[in-house]
Amino acid sequence: MIQTEAAYDTAARFDFDQFSAPLLGRLKIADVGSGRPAHDLIAPEPGAGYLAGPISPSGRSMAVQRLKGGDWDTGVVDLATGQARWLKVPAETAVWGRSLQWRSETRLIALALAPGQMPLRLRTIRQTTGQLTALWRAAALGGATTREIGSGRDLRVWPKPVQVRLAEIDVTTGVVHDLARGAFIDFELSPDGRYAAVLANTEPEQPGPDDLVRVGTPGRRRVLQLVDLVTGAVSAPLPDRDLLSHLLAWSPRGDRLLVFGRKAGAAWSEGDFLTVDAPSGAVATPALGRASAQVDVPNAGGVSVARGAWMGDAPVVYGHLAGAASERADWIRLGHTRAVNLTASLPTVPAHLASANEHHLDLVADGALFRIDASGHAARLLKSPGLKEVASPKFGDGDRLDINAPPGAGGFWVQDGAVARHVLAAQVDPPLALGPGQQLIASSDVALGLKARDAQGVTEVSIRTSTGLWTVAAVNSRLAEVDPTPVLPIRHNSPGGRAVTSWLYLPPPLSTVGRKPPLIVLPYPGAAYDTPPGRYAPDALVFTPNARLLAAHGFAVLAPSLPADHAPGEPAEGLADQVLAEVDAVLAQGLADRDRLALWGHSYGGYGALVIGAETNRFKAIIAQAAKTDLAAGWGVISPFFRANPDEGPMLNGDIGWTESGQGGLGVPPWRDPDRYRRNSPFFLADRIQTPVLLIQGDQDFVALSQAEAMFAALYRQGRDARLMTLFGEGHVIGSPANVRAIYETALPWLDRALNGPAGLDGAPSSAPRASAAPISPSP
Repeated sequence: MIQTEAAYDTAARFDFDQFSAPLLGRLKIADVGSGRPAHDLIAPEPGAGYLAGPISPSGRSMAVQRLKGGDWDTGVVDLATGQARWLKVPAETAVWGRSLQWRSETRLIALALAPGQMPLRLRTIRQTTGQLTALWRAAALGGATTREIGSGRDLRVWPKPVQVRLAEIDVTTGVVHDLARGAFIDFELSPDGRYAAVLANTEPEQPGPDDLVRVGTPGRRRVLQLVDLVTGAVSAPLPDRDLLSHLLAWSPRGDRLLVFGRKAGAAWSEGDFLTVDAPSGAVATPALGRASAQVDVPNAGGVSVARGAWMGDAPVVYGHLAGAASERADWIRLGHTRAVNLTASLPTVPAHLASANEHHLDLVADGALFRIDASGHAARLLKSPGLKEVASPKFGDGDRLDINAPPGAGGFWVQDGAVARHVLAAQVDPPLALGPGQQLIASSDVALGLKARDAQGVTEVSIRTSTGLWTVAAVNSRLAEVDPTPVLPIRHNSPGGRAVTSWLYLPPPLSTVGRKPPLIVLPYPGAAYDTPPGRYAPDALVFTPNARLLAAHGFAVLAPSLPADHAPGEPAEGLADQVLAEVDAVLAQGLADRDRLALWGHSYGGYGALVIGAETNRFKAIIAQAAKTDLAAGWGVISPFFRANPDEGPMLNGDIGWTESGQGGLGVPPWRDPDRYRRNSPFFLADRIQTPVLLIQGDQDFVALSQAEAMFAALYRQGRDARLMTLFGEGHVIGSPANVRAIYETALPWLDRALNGPAGLDGAPSSAPRASAAPISPSP
């Protein structure tokens, strides 16, 4: 099975806020024994998109979600015939963990939405614009249009969260049986299909004045519900606990559940691993006094997680053994009588297990595959410097399955360059040679699915069996017709002495005859690139700024590596020096014109571009898109969607966390160090910005439109050259193809005028070729 997307600009709508798959999704199927190319599983209907879901236990059927017009639905497709049965049950998408899971071949469990309701990812812009229109109309006619939120004693003012049904669907008859109701965000079925562990949002909670707030700090307490799918009984075995979202681990027998929770008002560092006996509801704390969790934030989402699994009937957790001298986190087996550090002998310990069963764990560390038994004895099965576990995501899996995936049957795969091996409980299979650039993406007992993307961005999906290898699908084939953009590594030292590599995208030779090209720098503070940035790959759906499109226009384009070299809490410190060191490394090689430099940054990159412009006048133009400019004013912003829909919140922690502990990283709220906020905010540095500035902002962005407006007002007040481009109905990433084109129709002549000297001031066009507006399709 292959999930692809149609060409981006063929979507029926563009108010989906970066989540295009349900509008453009296409499902293809390839018979591994046929040697033929893949074909459409479902013939695409006009204006419809499809999202692949989990495959039934026998492999005969697949759950599919469809967006057709304004209708969001769940269906089941027979993989042999392609026949689909649409169930008239809209369900959430798999964001946290699962939204659909097969209980049996004919029974599907779903997080079912109200009739006509869209998943949260799809409704953030679409729902807001419609709601605001209705509210304005109601107010004009004398109606009530209030929304209320509260804090402290008034925290209860927040409305109840949006309710979801945990439903069981008989896919043969279409009969739906509601099992439980709540603000559910995730669930996991026990291995025997008897129980469902369901995670639900409940009452609002707010961080304490001294708590560390992250982007992913939840605004509501999360509780566990256990549903007995045989008797229908629903229980809440941990009513006073607040649970972390990414751990719902069932024991192999399906009678006990491992979670991680804290008491109300406690820090996550004071939380406990908890086991719940499903038949009785009894709760135990197997790690209490013996081990503590390593609660960390593994990704940019800023969500705290704890990791755990089962080794037979014993929980295995990632954390610290009580009384141990080392501060390193290890995998610890919590036996009935003692706790055992299973990974004490390893030089380093990964936070992810490749597999876990009754007798051993498997994990990959330091280029080696280790098998560890219940006593902690580690046997090295393989060693190779580039050895990596092959990720095995399945359709319908959300983020939880990346962090704490339940152990799967059939083993797992490791890959080292062009060699892959299948690792089973009893053996490691012989090495299997792969073709150049091929990556293993799927496997079965009889076939392997491989993917390879060439330098042009053309992706081929192949199937390998014992009888041969053949290509079943090619995506973005049109990119083979596009002249490749040369990309050069620029190796140099940062001002702090750190060796870094930046990447330079070169324009076509004919666009720069007799003159070195202008240089556009695309800063993104904190990003460091060992390889060319994926966001600027030929097939990447990144429209503004797009390094290759800018190079096609005649610019040299630099993606600088900007590791965080500043002091804690000072994100603006030294940023211009970092960028200028990388610019000078380009100029030293004679690859660009030192007198024609510009900046274009998006989001945190837009913030960085304005900070750099306040620290140096070497740049002739600055484009800042979706940028925070006043960190104090942007600290507590409520986005348009959550302003109109407080029942979807509270969501204040996102902007607070971004500013205090996320990318902004100021470390404190504004009132504790207002000077820190001022010296790190481009708005308060506006008197230093002499460079012409183009500000680009969507009115539905979670970065408030007022941020761009305030920056423009500050430049306007000083009579500086500036322009503000507002795009209505757009979020953080511009979606409408016409709006994307409008940005370039404004930005390219504006850059030409700024960079081409006197000849450009009267609007004379650049001699460089203009960029094409051909549609772009993503890879599978």
